[in-house]
Amino acid sequence: MHCILKINIIVLKIILVFITGCDVQHSSYGEGIAVIDTDQVIAGSKSRFRVTYSVGEFGIKIGGGVAIGLHHASDWRMQAFSPSGPNFISAHHVYERTYSSGYSVSATVCRAVDPEISEFLMRQGISVLNTHPSVDLKVICPLFQNKISENAKLTSIDLAIHTSRKTGQSYCHLFDSLGELPDLGIYVRQEELSDGVEKIDFRNTKYDDAPLGLALRCTIPSKEAINGVTAKFKWSEIKSDDMELSRVNGDISEMFPNQLSENFSDRIFHKLFKVIAKKDKILSGDKIIFTFGANDHGQTVQSYADPEHEIRVSSDVDGDGRYKGIDNSPRFSILPSQTVNLSGTSRSQVKIGASFRLLVRAEDEFYNLQRN
Repeated sequence: MHCILKINIIVLKIILVFITGCDVQHSSYGEGIAVIDTDQVIAGSKSRFRVTYSVGEFGIKIGGGVAIGLHHASDWRMQAFSPSGPNFISAHHVYERTYSSGYSVSATVCRAVDPEISEFLMRQGISVLNTHPSVDLKVICPLFQNKISENAKLTSIDLAIHTSRKTGQSYCHLFDSLGELPDLGIYVRQEELSDGVEKIDFRNTKYDDAPLGLALRCTIPSKEAINGVTAKFKWSEIKSDDMELSRVNGDISEMFPNQLSENFSDRIFHKLFKVIAKKDKILSGDKIIFTFGANDHGQTVQSYADPEHEIRVSSDVDGDGRYKGIDNSPRFSILPSQTVNLSGTSRSQVKIGASFRLLVRAEDEFYNLQRN
């Protein structure tokens, strides 16, 4: 009975291999999603491609990391850890962070738009007063003139205009005082927060360009004043940090637990690389980009064609040193290069005058069959 049970288990394993191929699919244990930026490369060519891993909802704790491995990596000529030569693989941590700041601006920085009537603009303490008996005075109040990083973008601006009257009559709108952008919008929404304090909400205005010299263009009614502006800014910035690569020590079956250990495919993912979160936790939504062919010359692709070449990605999200394979590792095709040879195969012995079959193959320089 014991022998029969053992035979049945072996038969079941054989059936699984035939159904799914030599490489049994792994379950989804690791966190995150990985995609590759190309569908196909040419066998033996110099290529560059990127695998982007998006961190899952729980992030990656300090000490945790992401590992990546090429199928049949021994056939890829790869230099990864040379201190001086061109390395063929690199890794970068790309992330977006949101920042905020707030400050107050005295109204004494405001200036008249029309110099001819600037004499009616009187500064008293922190206020600017329109002394004209009947004309509304237009002024410009700079908020800041700054070159924000190219990778940064403003997401929201809250402004509170402090005026001398309760009815909120100092109409303002936002624009770029450096002249590098068109006006960022007319008066959007203004409300009275309290006596003499008005709020302008510019949250619905888009700020897609980075260089900004933000200012307010305001209209001050006759005999009224602006006392100051309180500004709150929020912006986001995309950053990229180099990550140090190291080799993974261990069996691939540790990353893909239900991978059959006796399968040959376990031993052909032997060239594995990993990156580790060393100083800070890697947050959900961050990306780790692995670039193959990161040097000036590119990466030499393996010489034989493969319609579904797999890149295995695994993650250690809690920092315990155990890497677990993610679901749906990315795959791409390695196509034959140009046809350079025709090879013919037939029976070794044929009769004179008798017909016989000749199998002709169109092959590239690496003897890959041209399937088209």
